[in-house]
Amino acid sequence: MRDVDAVFHLAAQIHVDRSYIEPRLTYEVNVIGTQNVLEVARIYDAKKVVYASTSEVYGSAQYVPIDEKHPLSAPHPYGASKIAADRMCYAYVQTYGMDICILRLFNVFGPRQRDIGYGGVISIFTRRILSNVPPIIYGDGSQTRDYTYIEDAVRAYDLVLNHNEPITEPVNFGSGQEVSILDLANMLIDLCGKKNSMKPSHVESRIGEVKRLIADATKAKKLLGWDPKYDFAKGLAEFVKWYRNYGLEERIKLE
Repeated sequence: MRDVDAVFHLAAQIHVDRSYIEPRLTYEVNVIGTQNVLEVARIYDAKKVVYASTSEVYGSAQYVPIDEKHPLSAPHPYGASKIAADRMCYAYVQTYGMDICILRLFNVFGPRQRDIGYGGVISIFTRRILSNVPPIIYGDGSQTRDYTYIEDAVRAYDLVLNHNEPITEPVNFGSGQEVSILDLANMLIDLCGKKNSMKPSHVESRIGEVKRLIADATKAKKLLGWDPKYDFAKGLAEFVKWYRNYGLEERIKLE
């Protein structure tokens, strides 16, 4: 980190399910790992650190849309570790006067997202549907998320990087569109041409799953002029198009 202009810290154990099984690993990677990054940035006087927090720090919405003042109440080890890392960043701002921006992104998706193991729900659903296997929904599918297309997420990072003044408070980045998991599954089934031949499968709800998430990105718009260019339907169509055209062999290489 000697003589660097900015540090982007996106590394994390990002999977809720894995955090149930390996809570210690999740803590070590997400909390201690973040503290390691911050400390080296401090020692070598990195000019700016941009930290990827997550909407999962909020837990299920106590009110909507969720702004940055919403209580932090994640119900699982992953979210708890991200809260700790998020607040560690803030502590370094307050204690050492560092320029650290905390980005709370809402469910980023898009091309090159993993579709096996601990992949994102959109990529996993798409793989299953195109393989003629129904997507699996935990519970009734009424739980909701706010999805941010990758192009908009990259623009968010670019705006933060090139902002002249320090941004010392967390900033939400999300589409402001609330989509249920059941609606997501049905949209993907339709986009993949399986509308008349497939329905989602339902299994028992997961412990501690967040029930509702929708972003208030007013601060990002006012502070940075950020405005998402992709609504959810457009982003989803772009992803499915990429997935169809990329080829199974190439997707496996991503792993």
